[in-house]
Amino acid sequence: MAVQWFFAEFLISPRANNWFFAGNRFWSYGSRADSWRSQFWHVDPSDPDASILTASKIAISWALAAVSSWIGLLLGGWMRKVQR
Repeated sequence: MAVQWFFAEFLISPRANNWFFAGNRFWSYGSRADSWRSQFWHVDPSDPDASILTASKIAISWALAAVSSWIGLLLGGWMRKVQR
């Protein structure tokens, strides 16, 4: 996760706009690539509603991912038993 966060920030930056990373080549003709696409990375830390990454938020997201994966495995096992 530590690497992915910074790599994702790099991919939406102008530095990734080259032939290898194709940073600015995934927009369709119908969408405009304005400043909104990088607004997520410019969060004001003094804002009380700012999305600051903390250890408790990481733990909560990991627990939610584990529970949803477990539910998916249960539903998949049930679907395997379903016959026409």
